[in-house]
Amino acid sequence: MKIMEISIKDLQADMQLAITDFAREFGIRIADTGAEIVCREADELTAEYNGKTLTIGTRGGKGFFRALSLSANMPKYKPFFLREQYGLRDLGLMTDCSRNAVPTLETVKKLIRYMAALGYTTLQLYTEDLFEVEGEPFFGYLRGRYSQDDLRALDDYAARFGIEMIPCVQTLAHFTAPTRWDKFNEGKHDINDILLVGEEKTYAFIEKIFAAMRACFRSKNIHIGMDEAHMLGLGKYLDKHGYCNRFDILCRHLERVAALAEKYDFTPMMWSDMFFRLAFGGKYYVNGGSVPKEVREKVPKNVKLVYWDYYSTEEEHYDDMFRAHKEFTAPTVFAGGFWKWRSFTPHNGFSLIATQAAINSAKRYAVDDAFFTMWGDNGAECPLFSVLPNIVSAAENVYGHGDDETWVRNRFKQTVGLTWENFMLLDLPDVLEGNLRDLKNPCKYLLYNDCLMGIYDCTVQAKDGKQYAQYAECLQKFAKHKKWGYMFASAAALCRVLALKANLGNRTHDAYKAGDTKALGDIAENEYGELLRLVRKFYTRFRTAWLIENKPQGFEVQDIRLGGLYGRIESCRKTLRDYLDGKTDRVAELDEPRIDLSGGKEFSHKHCEVNYWRTLFTGGVL
Repeated sequence: MKIMEISIKDLQADMQLAITDFAREFGIRIADTGAEIVCREADELTAEYNGKTLTIGTRGGKGFFRALSLSANMPKYKPFFLREQYGLRDLGLMTDCSRNAVPTLETVKKLIRYMAALGYTTLQLYTEDLFEVEGEPFFGYLRGRYSQDDLRALDDYAARFGIEMIPCVQTLAHFTAPTRWDKFNEGKHDINDILLVGEEKTYAFIEKIFAAMRACFRSKNIHIGMDEAHMLGLGKYLDKHGYCNRFDILCRHLERVAALAEKYDFTPMMWSDMFFRLAFGGKYYVNGGSVPKEVREKVPKNVKLVYWDYYSTEEEHYDDMFRAHKEFTAPTVFAGGFWKWRSFTPHNGFSLIATQAAINSAKRYAVDDAFFTMWGDNGAECPLFSVLPNIVSAAENVYGHGDDETWVRNRFKQTVGLTWENFMLLDLPDVLEGNLRDLKNPCKYLLYNDCLMGIYDCTVQAKDGKQYAQYAECLQKFAKHKKWGYMFASAAALCRVLALKANLGNRTHDAYKAGDTKALGDIAENEYGELLRLVRKFYTRFRTAWLIENKPQGFEVQDIRLGGLYGRIESCRKTLRDYLDGKTDRVAELDEPRIDLSGGKEFSHKHCEVNYWRTLFTGGVL
């Protein structure tokens, strides 16, 4: 039996509200006769139960709900004492809200509850233009932006759980969406998605951003981005000022932005790669390199540097980069990645290894703060909660259990409600050759691979369809799970599509080239018809999964993509019918010689990763 009864009658109102939501999420029973909760200050995270009172010790409240979660799984009525070390001062998550999938308020609150149960302390919503700014109606227009009331409500909710919500904005580039509107651009647009540096209208706009963030968040921290402004100074700035040293342009801009942050009582953090790229000829990741002093001195005194790294699985690599960052006087914050941005499916297997290596190195180099990103590149098809194995594993590593696989998997089952092994099945749609540690994404490029053009048919083997059929059966077993079934149902439906479609292009091509009209007729009538039915079913499951987590804005992109896929399959079927009925004497797409993408080398799923929809199905221009 477990301690499922706690008393909250003597706690403050905000804590009562938080624990009530927490208990509902994790099945903890609240009763006046339950264990009385007492909180105290402690250097370590502790929980002690004497049969009547549950005493939780925290450092400034951090980890309280983790201690409560751990306590709820201890034997009922039996005294216990738990102790854990704080591996980092702050452990956080950053979730992408700017690639069409905007989490609903309830989704963010649910994420906050899970973060609290695991001991996370910070949350960043990556919002390029997804928030309300006074006087800027085109900022986040038609994109599902959060109102200032929304953000204040989330900040209040997070604070109840001891989680600091850190505003996360951009102050230079990544304004891709709003720069399409001429009214937004007036007087502050340089080129592409980049603001016009040096113009007062630009700084008036950035000040509006800081004012909006200060009105919404209690945090003293803010993430200002400042990354990937590759064309800085080469648009209107070039027309006005001629060519200038682009690093100097950026540094002057950074000084202005840092001063504005200070005006609104913010301590800014920014991605650190620009300083490394200057020192090492455009490279970020270096082995044994040292950033020159004159470059390090360009960092304003009130700015923290965020070292981001999502790719390496070797601790030595992280050691080198942490060592180089320690040479700066600016504090270092680490940002890792929970891979959910390549496909409809997560890459938990790879992320687990990279995260373990990064955390181990961060502890050695006494890094205080770390957070882990959950990007949504190219449409954010992958569900937010699909990376729960990494969310759980990273926290358990930070709190000292990284080497105890049994502990991690037990915590996962207790917190999430499914076994680790079952939840990891969500990785399967992108595993054909290789293993769960790969970062390939066949389920995306095979879904959109054209049935007649067949750009990626060269990667396919006959066994792939059978593999996907087996995956569909595995995933379908959990499609009715009360909390997480929507993810499994969508993934299973996708695998059913791919079980038929993966090799359909090759089979169509081979039957046509062999002049086997009987086989081609069967493919056109039966298999293409069945494929259309399966695509409709996948669309329904995928849409359901999207709307469980996200606002509807942004799904129109998926409507266009999947609707286009459906229409193209119908068109391919009609093309084959016209040929078989003698209305045409050839299929032009199948007559066109195919070029070997490998250049004569082996080419398969092991060597292919294509994430961007516009390059997946056509050689045409979009």
